[in-house]
Amino acid sequence: MLMNAANAQNCQSQKGVNLSNIGGPYQALWPRDQGSVGTCYVHSASDLLSSYIGGGNRFNVYEAAVNDDSGGDGGQPGDIMNALISRGWACKDNGSFANLFPSQKKNIISDLMDAVALSGMPVFYTNDPYSAAGEARQKRIADLAGKMAINEIKPCCAYVDANKGVEDYKKLEIMISDIQDKIKNLENEKDTLDGWFGTRETSAINKDLVPLFAKMAELEVKSSKAHQRYLLGTEILTYGKNNLDTYSEKQAAEIVFHWAEVTYYKVLDVFKAYGATSWAPTMQQYITEKVQRDPVTNYQYAGAMYPYRLVKRMMKNACVGPDRISIPTNLKTKKMTEDKDGKAAITKKVETLLSKIPGQGVGISLNVSSLSPQTGRHAVNIIGCRTVDGVEEFLIHNSWGQGCQSYHLRYRGADKCQNGRVWIPASNLMNNSEIQWLEK
Repeated sequence: MLMNAANAQNCQSQKGVNLSNIGGPYQALWPRDQGSVGTCYVHSASDLLSSYIGGGNRFNVYEAAVNDDSGGDGGQPGDIMNALISRGWACKDNGSFANLFPSQKKNIISDLMDAVALSGMPVFYTNDPYSAAGEARQKRIADLAGKMAINEIKPCCAYVDANKGVEDYKKLEIMISDIQDKIKNLENEKDTLDGWFGTRETSAINKDLVPLFAKMAELEVKSSKAHQRYLLGTEILTYGKNNLDTYSEKQAAEIVFHWAEVTYYKVLDVFKAYGATSWAPTMQQYITEKVQRDPVTNYQYAGAMYPYRLVKRMMKNACVGPDRISIPTNLKTKKMTEDKDGKAAITKKVETLLSKIPGQGVGISLNVSSLSPQTGRHAVNIIGCRTVDGVEEFLIHNSWGQGCQSYHLRYRGADKCQNGRVWIPASNLMNNSEIQWLEK
C-alpha cells in the first residue's frame, strides 16, 4: 500500500513521485559506482530490470556488460536490456563479486586495465584484419605466440636476440672487466728498478700482458656483436608492436609473446590481490584473447577488452543455484527518441510511467553534459518527478556512487542531490535523448 500511495502522486505537485521512497521499487537500489569503467548502460538496464521485477533482488551486471562490448561502454541501452531479457535469468547481487564494480574502493576491472596500460601493452594488428586473409594471419600469429607460452615451440630471432643478446653482453662485459683488472695488476708490477730486489723484469710482465690484450680485443668484438643483437631485437619487439605486417609471422608472434611476458605477471598480481587466482588466465589464454579477438581497437579499450571477457566467464560460472533468478521471457523493451517522437511526447511518457500504480522507472540515454561538465553519451534511470516553482524536475538514479561531487555545482545542494540521486530540470534531459521501459 505504501508503494501505491507514493506512486499515486502527480508530477505537477511539489511532492511529486519518488520511487526511491519507502515501499518504492528503487528503495533498496542504492546508486552504484561504475568507477573508471564505462558501464553506465548496463548499470542502468540492470537497475531498470531489478526495479521492474521487484522481489527485493538486485541483479549483478557483469556478464551483460560484456555481451556487446565492441564499444567498450558495455553496449547500448537496447543491447543490454535485450541481452538480460533474452537469457531469461540474472544473478542476485550476493556480494561474492562485490569488488568487481559497485561502490568499492577496489575495482578489479580498473586494476586489470591499469596493469595492462601502465605496462605499455600495445594494440596488435595486421593490415585489413577483418578481411579473410587478415583474420587468418592474425589467428596464426596468436596461435604461434600461444604455443611459445607453453613451450611447444621455442622463440628465436628477435626475442632471442633481445634477451640472450643482452645476457651475453653482460657476461662478456664482466669477462672484459676481469681482464682489465688483471692487466692493471700486471702494469702495477712494473718497477723503475727493473729486476732488482726480487721484482720481475718488465719483459716478462709484457709477455704476460700480450695474451690478455688479445683476449680482451676478442671479447670486445663479441660484446659489440651481442649488444647490436640486443639493440636490433629490442627495436623489433618495441617498435614492431603496432605493425605486425612488417615482420614474418614468427617474428610477429615473438613480438606478441614478449609483450605478454611484460604484462601477464602484472595482471596475475591483480588477481592475487583480490584472492581470485582461480579465475586467472593462463598466459596462452591471455595471448590468444588479447590478439586473436582484438585485431583492431583503440588504445583506451585495448586493455579493457580482456577483463570484460574474463568477467563474463566468471559470471557464467558464478550465476548458478539459489543466486540464479528467473526473468519473464515475455518481457519486452520499448523505446522513444527525441528526434523521432518529439520532446513533449517522451516527457509525457515518462510522467505516465512514473505515475502508474505501481510506478515504473524509465531508462534514458542522454548527453552527460546535462549532469556534469563532461561530454558524451550516458545512461541513467528516471525514478521521480516533481514541480518546483513552476519548473518540472526529474529524479535521476545514476551509477556515480552515493556522493554529489561529480555533478554540476548547481545540483549539489541538499535540495537537489540526495545520496547520489539528483533532481534535474526535465527540459535539460530531453535534448537528443532516448528513453526505454519494460512491458509484458
